[in-house]
Amino acid sequence: MPNPGQRGLTVSADLIRVIEEFRDNHPELFFTSNPDVVRFAIRKLVADYEKEHKALSPVLQ
Repeated sequence: MPNPGQRGLTVSADLIRVIEEFRDNHPELFFTSNPDVVRFAIRKLVADYEKEHKALSPVLQ
C-alpha cells in the first residue's frame, strides 16, 4: 500500500526475488515478456503461501 503522496506501485521484495530467480534459472526464455514472468512469480508466491499456511487456515483447506 503506498504512503500518502507516494506515486507508483509498491512491490514485495519476495516478488522481485522470484522474478530474478526465474530469469536466472531460465536463460533460454530470455525473450519472455515481463508480464509473463510477473504472472509466473505471482503464481509461485501464491502457491508457496498456500502450501505454507494451508494447515493454519481452514479457508485454504
